[in-house]
Amino acid sequence: MMQSIESQISPALAKGREGFSHHETVTMGGQTPDGLDTTNELSYVLLESTRPLPMSYPELGVRIHANTPD
Repeated sequence: MMQSIESQISPALAKGREGFSHHETVTMGGQTPDGLDTTNELSYVLLESTRPLPMSYPELGVRIHANTPD
């Protein structure tokens, strides 16, 4: 999902893009309509696989609730 390409952009253009989402977010977790936790093995695989990467794209979003596992 990610390819890193060095690009030369002006400092003004780079500053204008700071803090903006790339609009591709992987959302994990949350609850079923019955209120059950949806955390599963894939949740942990995604978290662990992105930890060593020197990038934050795609962005990961985690839906946390009172019963979210530690």
